Amino acid sequence: MHGVRIETGTPLFAELGVDALAVNSCHHQAIRELGEGLTAMAVSEDGLVEAIDRPGSTYFRAVQWHPEFLYTVDEPSRRLFRSFVTACAR
Repeated sequence: MHGVRIETGTPLFAELGVDALAVNSCHHQAIRELGEGLTAMAVSEDGLVEAIDRPGSTYFRAVQWHPEFLYTVDEPSRRLFRSFVTACAR
């Protein structure tokens, strides 16, 4: 587990209602450079981008952690997972 800082004013901040979060670390790759039209929504303690958004899109979220693994123990992870399921159902 490691900490991430959620950028205020982002959809992720609005959904989770927190500005910091402990997340699991199951990856060995990281975003070096954001693609055109993407913005960072969360950054790790060591400066790596942990979540991205595409402003103007109907629903676009990408995170480096696995909220489905934390779903049963962490309310912000539940909120993120539910948000994804709701978007898929539309």
